[in-house]
Amino acid sequence: MADLLQIGTSGINAFQRMLATTGNNISNINTEGYTRQRNIAVSDQFNAGVSGIVDRRVLDQFAQSEMRRDTSINAYAQALSFELQRTDAMMSDKANNLGTAFDSTYQSVHTANDDPTSLDTRQLMLGELKSLISTYNMLAKNYSEQEKTVNKEIGTEVSEINALIKNVGELNKEVMQANNLPGGASGALLDHRDEAIRLLAEKVDINVIDGKSGAVQVMLRNGDPLVTGIEYSQFQVVNGNPDGRKSDLEYSIAGVSAGINGTKAGGKLAALFDFRDQEIGKVRNSMGQLAIAITDAFNTQNRLGMDLDGNIGGDIFQLPTTTSHNYASNSDTSKGITSSFLPGLGSAVTAADYEVRMTGANSFEVYALENGQRSLIPAGDIVGALPGSIEIPSHGLKFDFDPPPYVAGDKFLVQPTRDAADLIDISMVRPEELALASPIRVDASASNTSKAHIELEGVTATDTYAFNATTGLTAAAPQQVLINTSGGNIVYEIYDGNSPANLLGSVTSPPGTGENLLANAVPAITDPGYEISLTGNPLHGETFSIGFNDNGFADNSNGLKMADLQNQSLMRKNVVASGDNLMTLHEGFSRMQSSIGERTGNAIVAAQASVIKLDQSTNWHESVSGVNLDEEASNLLKFQQSYSAAAQIVSAARATFDTLLNAAR
Repeated sequence: MADLLQIGTSGINAFQRMLATTGNNISNINTEGYTRQRNIAVSDQFNAGVSGIVDRRVLDQFAQSEMRRDTSINAYAQALSFELQRTDAMMSDKANNLGTAFDSTYQSVHTANDDPTSLDTRQLMLGELKSLISTYNMLAKNYSEQEKTVNKEIGTEVSEINALIKNVGELNKEVMQANNLPGGASGALLDHRDEAIRLLAEKVDINVIDGKSGAVQVMLRNGDPLVTGIEYSQFQVVNGNPDGRKSDLEYSIAGVSAGINGTKAGGKLAALFDFRDQEIGKVRNSMGQLAIAITDAFNTQNRLGMDLDGNIGGDIFQLPTTTSHNYASNSDTSKGITSSFLPGLGSAVTAADYEVRMTGANSFEVYALENGQRSLIPAGDIVGALPGSIEIPSHGLKFDFDPPPYVAGDKFLVQPTRDAADLIDISMVRPEELALASPIRVDASASNTSKAHIELEGVTATDTYAFNATTGLTAAAPQQVLINTSGGNIVYEIYDGNSPANLLGSVTSPPGTGENLLANAVPAITDPGYEISLTGNPLHGETFSIGFNDNGFADNSNGLKMADLQNQSLMRKNVVASGDNLMTLHEGFSRMQSSIGERTGNAIVAAQASVIKLDQSTNWHESVSGVNLDEEASNLLKFQQSYSAAAQIVSAARATFDTLLNAAR
């Protein structure tokens, strides 16, 4: 009878435990990170009944590991998509739309050309140019602020990561202590640790290894340790090298510190680093390149014209300078490089960053950094030497070095266009200074009888020997063409403005023609900065004059060339200097806009795909470890019935025992 009572009692205890576990599962159905539990009954090998109950969490480590990995991928994709959508929205915002600003600017140039003597239309043009720069400044400032915000967010994420790493390490300690006690670590304690690890997986991409002691080892996917038993690392935000405005990462564990590449960390943290160092950097560089291309083009064309005061035109815009970022390992971190843009070479400027590496006290190499590529600029493309300044015309740049000495291995990061759109400014104040007229006027003598016609092919420079800031053309400039046919051929004789005039050179037809006379003259004429051609059949003794365009205020020929900048290929596509590597300013803007849109679209698709994949792995994990109410309800009913049956065994044992006692009386 004692055996029957023992069997019933052990059953009651076992099913009571199972009912409690089932109730606990049901109660925690909405608890984040809860893993459902099951009781495994162990039969008594020596006596009848249940000898004990073993508690087990229902867990598939492969499903859990895949869910953690997909959690990291999803966190990365969502964070990158969010930031890129902000970037794309700012570029598309009508209030800061560069496309609209371009159209308004060129429309104002056309309006000014309709009446180049009107101060009202000139003021409108100058106002639109100011508005264009304001649009650049505002958009660039927004992107700069977004970059700063992301940089601050990196610091916030690092604080949260440190807290999670510390929590996992402390929970490891509790699990190890609990495993030394009867019953071992509770399911709730293990769930808390798993949830902390899952939250950590959102921040960084991790790999988790279970240890024999019950502790887990957590490391980054690249192998850097985060938690080893009760020891755990901590991240630290440090000033970037070489750009101190940006945060870099270090981590320390067991008293040992090392640098860590944030872009390799995975999770949301890597997304923030990738966006800050790659995506927003490309946008800001491209915007700066576009700003330099259009402002330098207007500056250059305005310098080739004559303003309403009768003077040679000056700059409309002030182009910015940039100070290099110096590496901490340099021999003297106070020495650096100031970069500026070469006037008239805005079309050579690229969206690249540059690294200057010293190979000796006065020797160096310059590398262009673009799209992850590092290209050495040939020494033949560099003009000048140290000490002093160098020019790189193929990239439209000038580098001013601080005084030596330098040491081999010193490095400098130069980002000419990174802040250019934010810093560029308009320097012109008076609308009269807009040089809409040509500085050169060409005429046929009134005494000419032929229909031959002289044409100004164009003005290419006004800073040559031919121009004087106060008197217009100098006496040494080509100023007259005389036709001489005495030898049977047409000879175009070119004279200067001296009295008496000096013959500078001539072109004989045949074999020559009347096209580009100054360039084709024999002997060669030093380029005065302008070119002329004669068409038709001039007669012997006819003359054609070249002079400064005095009182040519109604002339809009240079203004028309400003308007035509819209159709000129004035912007570099990439660092490659050969082939079809130029595009129009509108094409440059469209390319920048479409590039942002494309990357944003790809990020959105990646984010959507990562959600689907995370749902799949989460469902797999939940199908194993999650609470199923139908299953728990079924178990509840089964364990209730089993509990009642076990109670009946006890009742039967008691009744039998009572019968035996009564029979013995």
